[in-house]
Amino acid sequence: MTKLLRDLIEIPERVHSGDLVLKLTAGIADHHTVTNYVVTPQLAESFDRALGIVQSAVETGTSHAAYIDGSFGSGKSHFMAMLHALVKHDPDARSKELLRPVVDKHDPWLSGRRILLVPYHLSGSATLASAVLGDYVKHAARLHPEASPAPVYRDDLLLENARALRASMGDEAFLAGLPSTEDDEWGSIGWTAAELDAALNAPHGDLKRQNLVADLLATHLAAYRQAVSGDADAFVPLDEGLAIISRHAKEVLGYDALILLLDELVLWLNTHLAKPAFVAEQASMVAKLVESADWRRPAPIISFVPRQRDLRELVGRDVAGAQQTSLFDTLKHWDGRFDFIKLADANLPEVVRQRLLKPKDERARAEIEAGFERITRAQAQVWEALLDSQGGGTDQAAFRSVYPFSPAFLHTMVDISSALQRERTALKLMLQLLVDHRDTLPAGQLIPLGAIFDVLLTGGVDPFSDKLRSEFDQAKNFYQERLRPWLLARHRLTEEDAAALPPTHAFRGDDLVVKTLMLKALVPNVPALKTLNPGRLAALNHGSIPSMLPGRQGEVVHKTLRDLASEFGEIRLHGEGNPTVDVALIGVDTKSILDKVRNVDDDAARRRLLKEILWEELKAGDTDPFVSRRTVTWRGTTRVVELVFANVADPKTSAEVFAAEEPGALRVIVDYPFDDVFGPAEDRNRVEELRADSRRANLSTLCWLPSFLSTDRLSDLGELVVIKHILERERLRENTPLLTDEDRYHARTQLESRCNALDTRLRDVLKKAYGLAAHDDADIGQQIDQHIMGMDAAVDIRPPAALGFDAALEHVCGKLLDHRFPKHPDFAPQKQAPYRLRDLQVALGAIEQAMENEVRRYEPPRADIPTIRRIVNPLDLGAMGEAALVLNDNWPMTLDRRAAAAAAATGDVTVA
Repeated sequence: MTKLLRDLIEIPERVHSGDLVLKLTAGIADHHTVTNYVVTPQLAESFDRALGIVQSAVETGTSHAAYIDGSFGSGKSHFMAMLHALVKHDPDARSKELLRPVVDKHDPWLSGRRILLVPYHLSGSATLASAVLGDYVKHAARLHPEASPAPVYRDDLLLENARALRASMGDEAFLAGLPSTEDDEWGSIGWTAAELDAALNAPHGDLKRQNLVADLLATHLAAYRQAVSGDADAFVPLDEGLAIISRHAKEVLGYDALILLLDELVLWLNTHLAKPAFVAEQASMVAKLVESADWRRPAPIISFVPRQRDLRELVGRDVAGAQQTSLFDTLKHWDGRFDFIKLADANLPEVVRQRLLKPKDERARAEIEAGFERITRAQAQVWEALLDSQGGGTDQAAFRSVYPFSPAFLHTMVDISSALQRERTALKLMLQLLVDHRDTLPAGQLIPLGAIFDVLLTGGVDPFSDKLRSEFDQAKNFYQERLRPWLLARHRLTEEDAAALPPTHAFRGDDLVVKTLMLKALVPNVPALKTLNPGRLAALNHGSIPSMLPGRQGEVVHKTLRDLASEFGEIRLHGEGNPTVDVALIGVDTKSILDKVRNVDDDAARRRLLKEILWEELKAGDTDPFVSRRTVTWRGTTRVVELVFANVADPKTSAEVFAAEEPGALRVIVDYPFDDVFGPAEDRNRVEELRADSRRANLSTLCWLPSFLSTDRLSDLGELVVIKHILERERLRENTPLLTDEDRYHARTQLESRCNALDTRLRDVLKKAYGLAAHDDADIGQQIDQHIMGMDAAVDIRPPAALGFDAALEHVCGKLLDHRFPKHPDFAPQKQAPYRLRDLQVALGAIEQAMENEVRRYEPPRADIPTIRRIVNPLDLGAMGEAALVLNDNWPMTLDRRAAAAAAATGDVTVA
């Protein structure tokens, strides 16, 4: 029995909401965050840099700020949680093997110092000031409930309430309710009425006023903190507030420095891009984390800002004009004051290996190694696609660390999660895929890239912009409402049938191809998806595309793509052989446009289109509505072929149709590949009837009888009739009066793409119908076993396989002429072009020159030798050698013999 991957690694039965995702404000003190953290050499360097920034701030007494740059899922929140553990001397964090050198380096300045780290999750905050100041108060209260809070609130209303409360309670009770301090000599010392009056009347920023506010918030007006904790107008300005919390952390709580971990700051600003003025105002506040008009910060403030994308990328798309310029200037101001800490995507393979893919035991490890070794023996183009050399410097070791995922899979997953997921990182999406395939994924099988689309469909997608949300909704609806039903119909399945299919069923492979195309539509610039062709699509889903022959998966995918392009204008193929594929999802319903003109689709229109296509393939000039003419070359001569598109079996097709009009011409009757009344059997019977009538049997006539097109391909033919009709002249504009010019342009592009795909498919199907390619039940209905029938029953001609119509017509006509005139001289033994009048003149001149010679020998110019040889030698008039022409007596002797024989028989010799 085949082992499943779950037999080799631990795969849980379900994914919980908190798995592998850390909300910084909730998980910073979680012991598992530290114990499960995977440290790589690059991460160790980043911790060293972060601690160095903190050291500089502590030792110089100046504030600092730094971006923590990394893609979505690179572990920015976990990094900050680990940083917190290091500065608070957590033994589990300090014991991580790769962090020991970092700890040893920074212990001298860390020892004996207390650093307060405040985690922030800015999502949902009203303003930066309310978030930074309000969350500081709440965090300090959780850690030190006994301490008075930082007086960061706008206190006019608070003091007014205090005055009213004092009047109602009386001085004695009011003063008794305020906190007091203990003094060794004097005992308990509290507020006096005079001190209270002085503080109540002190100006903003006065220390006495701030102390009173702090004591009021700790006692009589404690509820005020909760009531206004998120109110944007409840706090002092940010630069003043930062000085207050710095002083509070140092003088009240006893900390040497203050670290602010501002999670989702950039994403929070992104959510407000529709309000440029607000974003510009809040963005200008960020620089105050480092520099401020209020320089009094006894405890230096170090701010770390996780950032997965530069806000300028988002601003450039959603904000324009002068507002954009102003905001860019502000963001540039940030960059000049922020340090940078990079969390590289190269860390992810090692994290995946340790968090998701640990073998259960050594035997499991050996089986995994064996499976990966088989992958390394894949074809070079498959290996290159899986390694995704275009997407980064991935090597075989990195591939091994994430197997059964591929580097291409990993890079795509990171970009997808960055664009469409806020709560689910690449790591969590990969865990979800393992869980989803827990009961079906065999050991040694790569997880196909197309499976990523599954977790997007089944999970909550939260794109980072309205544009991305719209694009995802389009892709989702296109797949669920159009592609999926088409795939099911293509394989004659229901959803229930599909759910029970084995992984090796052809439907599974087609479904993965389609899902990979949807991923391309969502993130078209991901290197792994940027240039897709059949071979690359098969490689990215290696092991999941079934094929009758090994190594032919690309051909299977190519056929699927051609069928898709024929059905859906959104999917477009470019080039021949191994074409590239593009996906363009637009909101124009082309079906409703075509429905307006479907009345043009009838049998006559279909026959006209078929004739047009066949005549193009046969290189026939359609100058006559009934008979078209072209020439073929046979044995170096030019022969006229009359082509007629007619229904052979129909009695209305008279016997005269089967005879050539021009003397010496051949006639080829090309029969229809569909008919509601007569089938291929009746076509064959009609030819046999004509053969039997010797008076009407023209021996220079052939009938080219096709098998009939299948119902699906006839439907394609009808669709092509309608699309070609709507694309002609101004019909598209006439039938879409409500569309904008841009939507009409997209509709035309989509229709043209589908028209080209249907045309290409139909030309290939016609080759099958007329015997030039192997039959396929999906394309061919009623079949005929003999495609070429002549009026001469002795003629047995088979259409040549693997040739186009043009070359096939030359071949078929040549075979007929071979049969009729077997002794005709071959003036083109080396397949030269037909001879010309000048060639005959050159040959005649050489013969005349030779006749004047007593031995009938002539040495022509070297340039004339090939021409003389191709004419004189086949006619047996002589022999053109390497240099000389020598005439012979064969024809005079033959004529003499025949004349003598005739005279002996009749006594007379006649000259006709």
